[in-house]
Amino acid sequence: MGATERITKLIESLPEREVAEILDFAEFLAMRHQEESQPASTLTTVDSVATFRGHGRGGSVERLLAERRADSQHE
Repeated sequence: MGATERITKLIESLPEREVAEILDFAEFLAMRHQEESQPASTLTTVDSVATFRGHGRGGSVERLLAERRADSQHE
């Protein structure tokens, strides 16, 4: 069983509050990956805060999984 399948099974067993925390962390990782792939001169602290603001305020397992699938299609 791959990591994605293991995460999916775990997420499906958790209450919504914990799923929201996982989503917060996953969005943080995605943002950090995006920042690392951009040239340092184009990303400011203000841009970073503005990008992150408003993320992670709830969400469903379905949304998290859909975003994961979309991200993996772009890789």
